[in-house]
Amino acid sequence: PAVVRTVSKASSGLPLALLPLQEGVPLRAADPESVVLWPGGARITAHEELTPETSPDGTEAFFVVPAGARDMEISVEGARLLRWSSTPCFLPAQGGLAHERQEAQENLRALRGEQAMLRAVLDTWTKRPVTQPGQDLEQLASRLENRVPALVSRLAQVSDIIAALEEVEKKRPALSDKGQKILLELRDAGASVVVRYRYTLPDCGWQPRYVFDAIPDESGKNANVRVRLEASVRQFSGMDWRKSRLFLALRPHDVVAPPSLPQWVVDDMPQARAMPMMAGAPRQRAMAMKAADAVNEEISLNTEGQDARWEVSTPGLPQGESVVTLRDEIWTAALERVARPDENDGRVWLTAKADLPAGSVWPDGQASFQLEGIPAGERFFAVKDGKAQLFFGVDPRVTVSVQADGRRRGEAGIVNRRRQWSWAWEYTVNNGRSAPVQVRLERPRPHIVDKNVTVTYDDTPKATPDDKDNALFWLLDVPAGGKATVHHGLTITAPADRKINPVAP
Repeated sequence: PAVVRTVSKASSGLPLALLPLQEGVPLRAADPESVVLWPGGARITAHEELTPETSPDGTEAFFVVPAGARDMEISVEGARLLRWSSTPCFLPAQGGLAHERQEAQENLRALRGEQAMLRAVLDTWTKRPVTQPGQDLEQLASRLENRVPALVSRLAQVSDIIAALEEVEKKRPALSDKGQKILLELRDAGASVVVRYRYTLPDCGWQPRYVFDAIPDESGKNANVRVRLEASVRQFSGMDWRKSRLFLALRPHDVVAPPSLPQWVVDDMPQARAMPMMAGAPRQRAMAMKAADAVNEEISLNTEGQDARWEVSTPGLPQGESVVTLRDEIWTAALERVARPDENDGRVWLTAKADLPAGSVWPDGQASFQLEGIPAGERFFAVKDGKAQLFFGVDPRVTVSVQADGRRRGEAGIVNRRRQWSWAWEYTVNNGRSAPVQVRLERPRPHIVDKNVTVTYDDTPKATPDDKDNALFWLLDVPAGGKATVHHGLTITAPADRKINPVAP
């Protein structure tokens, strides 16, 4: 059990810098027995063996916790707990970060002292030169010439170091020297009591983060995708957790009630809503996936409780920011290329889609996508309906050129008392690779809410509708070094009295 060390009156002979501001305050908070981290905080469990003190006012014992501790739960073995109270106290920050901060502050103080001394010496030598008996002006000039440049050089060097250290200190995380003294009022206490307590800290937590790195094969159709799930952990409790069992929980603890039901309004004139196409991989098939069983041996996943949680087998966690690898495995994936061109954008995107094993745990989080080890970009990653969509940026050697038909640019005309708007484009997919590729070319499909408005298509080859995203798509097999072409035309007609003005995206 942890033993609380206190400063008594007998220690008043110590240097002032070593004394706490409040007599009797423990120098260290107890090392947690276990810690459960979630994205919004941490739940600490600890215990201590305390020696109660008896006075005419009763029997008391106390311990300290960080200033941010809340939701305190306390139980006492060896006595009856009548009540407890909390008061602010001085609790010096502990651990490696506190030691680094102290060293940096001492270095800055020493350098600032040297800087002040150098400035004073230079001021004496340059502004108020003192002549000694028997010393002429030539001798004084010689001494100034020998001493002043060295002083100026050293002052500049010290000033540069101070500026650099100050910039580092601005970015160093703030550490608190504040704590809470928890005073226990006891009855029927023995010579010692064991206090077990739990509390929540807001300055701790973790966030999932992914790295997906795709390495295509020679054909460019398949790839080995290395999937690394990491926990980005922040721990600013004011101390290092040295022997604590560490758990990483997934369940969000900041949402406790379901949202309100939305209102359902039925209108006689429904309005068309924008139906943005989802940024993602092709929908027609999932990639073949072969996952290596490569869970970090230092991590165990437990899904039997209300929330999934990982346990890190190595105990303890130093204060600061750290990264824990939760999974590291290889997926064998079929790469797919998606184009959503317009007259100003002819890029073709590399994507993939994974069917994940039932019951597997992949939390939502920010992801970095790489292609052959080179970063392609970042975006938020979330599994939906047991599927994971992956994105690896632009394929630079496959592009789409767009040519709009100048005679069909959406101008309105009237035929048989109906207004018409017509558009047409030609899309040419260019494959600069030495192997054939397949490209899924996608375009938005007009979303019609008025039954008197119609759409007709003039496509070569014929498009396939995607009802889920209200889109049209073509699967084009493009030969190595060759091209494939799509002609896409459509006409919208509406009664002449309808006040609509469709604009093609």
